[in-house]
Amino acid sequence: MSEEDFLAYAISCINFRKLESAIDIYELGLRKSQYAHVLQGEIFKKLEELDNADPQTLPQEEIYPLLRYCNERHQYERTLELCDKVYNYIGYNEVVNYYKAEAYYSMGALAKAESCLENLVNISSGRILDSASLSFFNKWAFLAGKMYYADGDVENAFFWMNEVMNNRVLNGGLYRPDGMSWVMYNRLEKQDEVAKELLPPILAWDMDADIRYFSQFLMADILQRQGFESASLTSWKNLVSDESLNGDNVFSHIACNKMGLLQEADEYFDLLLRKESMTEYDYYSAAYGYIMRGDKERTLAYAKRAIDASHDPMWAQYFIKDDVFAPIKKQVKGYMKEKEKMVEKKYPKKKYSYKQTEIPFYWENGIMIVECYLNGMKKKMIFDSGASYSNIGISEAYEMYTRGHLSEDDILFPVDAQVADGRVVESNMILVKEIKVGDFVLKDVRTMVDSNDSNGMLLLGQSVLTRFEKFEIDYENFVIRLTYKVEK
Repeated sequence: MSEEDFLAYAISCINFRKLESAIDIYELGLRKSQYAHVLQGEIFKKLEELDNADPQTLPQEEIYPLLRYCNERHQYERTLELCDKVYNYIGYNEVVNYYKAEAYYSMGALAKAESCLENLVNISSGRILDSASLSFFNKWAFLAGKMYYADGDVENAFFWMNEVMNNRVLNGGLYRPDGMSWVMYNRLEKQDEVAKELLPPILAWDMDADIRYFSQFLMADILQRQGFESASLTSWKNLVSDESLNGDNVFSHIACNKMGLLQEADEYFDLLLRKESMTEYDYYSAAYGYIMRGDKERTLAYAKRAIDASHDPMWAQYFIKDDVFAPIKKQVKGYMKEKEKMVEKKYPKKKYSYKQTEIPFYWENGIMIVECYLNGMKKKMIFDSGASYSNIGISEAYEMYTRGHLSEDDILFPVDAQVADGRVVESNMILVKEIKVGDFVLKDVRTMVDSNDSNGMLLLGQSVLTRFEKFEIDYENFVIRLTYKVEK
């Protein structure tokens, strides 16, 4: 396929509510092409539209990119708000939980992020994963590694980040943002050879100027630390030349200082401080400049700005672990504790009590049958914990509609559903306003309408069961016990 074909296909994915697929095409195929800005514009346009929509009306293929979009724009409170709404109608979802953990982590609430990550499905490293599962495993495992490192747990941080890096080397190479975190981990833990091996592919691949300069700075610093004076001198010179060529002055003052060119270092440092807009790399560089000049107060001020601008608590370790910043180590630790307390105060831990309800079941042709009420109508349903969604046939939906128990506003969006024999059939997702299970009433439950209505069987699936903490089947007494939590 040509780039034009990929662009056309990606735009069709957006139109058919497959936004995740369009984003994959951009990141894996068109990010460096002449059409990158066109597709990026279409994706952002769609995301802005989704941000103003009722999340209840969105399929998962649009919810996930929306949560990612909010986190990437540092709208963490919006992410948490959306996550709570999503939980209300689809129950527990590991992908949504990941974005919730990422939001808490980025806000500095490490304990809350850890709590979310503990709830994620435990994917064994020895299990053979498909590409989608492996991608998700890499995302949450690396976030876990960064979280552990930000919290000072070096052993667990190494385990998870190293696991992900091994997966990525085997399955498509280094992912840039995670690669930089892994470089910094190894630099701070004095694993210089590992860091040196990781930097060249980042330098070759990355188009972001700040990351390129930061990589050059780290390489020169590591070479100097290892005693390769000639090589480090060449690297410092190249860094100044590269930044000057592009009209930037992020790390040039440090390079000149390392080369003994103190007057030039002061000139470049002054240019850095006069920049109108500064990134976390600029703030880090400024903090480095002030610590070399013995100004502890300004060093701490710029260290805090770097941490805040990065939206990544792991940045705090750059100032806690690096011997250069030893004079502000204690104050940075205190600052991170303050940040965490602020988030915990705004989002206090909820307290719950647990209750249980029972529903009887009976066997019919070897199938477990339960009785529930859908919008007040009593229905026999197959208890199917393997079904992703609860499911009703089109004739049942029509009956509910004609009797006033379903309206056109309850029809959400079309979906392709895979049935038990592997076939993909056209279905529609609807919103059942109320499903009563035992004496417990669930509100706003997503339910699929099967257009293939030949068997007329209704399924009680995961869109209901994930609303409960757990369920137990008592085969002797023919009841299913469902445990749910109630906020105190």
